Amino acid sequence: MLHIVLGDGGLGKREMHASLNDLVKRYKADDQFWVVVQGKAEPTSSDIALMDWVHQQELYYEVITSDKKAMDKIYANHQAAHEVKQLAPKVVSIMDAAKTEGEDAALLTLFVSNDEEDQGDLWLVETIGEVLEAGYKVYALNDGLAEITAADGDEDEEAAEDEEVLPPPAAKSKGKAKLAAVPDLDEPSSSQGWRI
Repeated sequence: MLHIVLGDGGLGKREMHASLNDLVKRYKADDQFWVVVQGKAEPTSSDIALMDWVHQQELYYEVITSDKKAMDKIYANHQAAHEVKQLAPKVVSIMDAAKTEGEDAALLTLFVSNDEEDQGDLWLVETIGEVLEAGYKVYALNDGLAEITAADGDEDEEAAEDEEVLPPPAAKSKGKAKLAAVPDLDEPSSSQGWRI
């Protein structure tokens, strides 16, 4: 199972490790669990907690970044690095490749704010929209692994009703987080160097 972790939001080390441990427990012992993380020049405390967990688990991990040379040393042990300027298509491409190999894939997000129009999350909201459109699951890592769904019309709600209902990803989840229609961005930009 592949999980791609993106975002600049906060989550304490204890909560980060507990959520990720809960996630791993959902899979059989023989399932391969690996991650693609966002390689940053200035990692947040949440990024440090994430990488601490990845290294403790001795997981295979790859990095997706806008600048390989600027990445912090906490990502030095990656098995592969993807340097891209357009994030969302690459994320979907990595997920599609995992699916071709018979693996499931999901996106884990760390939101800066609960407001989906927060400038710090616009690039993440755009990526989530493309991931959902490609048919993959998205979970809010800093909201108890609540599932994020598209909430932009009756057609999406009807399609969601027709889909198989899965148990919530974590017992402590407060329900499903909703993502309103992905906003139109007049001038796409990002503090991470991504072009949307």
